[in-house]
Amino acid sequence: MTLSEFFNEHVARVLEVVFAPADALFRAMPPWSWTACAVALLLIPGIAAFFLSRDFVYEGAPDRALWRDLRFWGILILLPYVALYLIF
Repeated sequence: MTLSEFFNEHVARVLEVVFAPADALFRAMPPWSWTACAVALLLIPGIAAFFLSRDFVYEGAPDRALWRDLRFWGILILLPYVALYLIF
């Protein structure tokens, strides 16, 4: 038995049963809402990071320079992913 056959017989069937309700839900939604959900899942943690205290963010940093603020770096890292979802 090859790995592909094993996957199709055992793993794929389990995954189909587990994800069937979510699949049905997403098929009932319009495609623009899929993009909105994906962008929201990326932006919500990025925005939530700005509610962290400055002391926590700068812990262990030698100074409080703006470029050391990890909250901004998190947003900068998320922006390309958000752009990809909005473009494609």
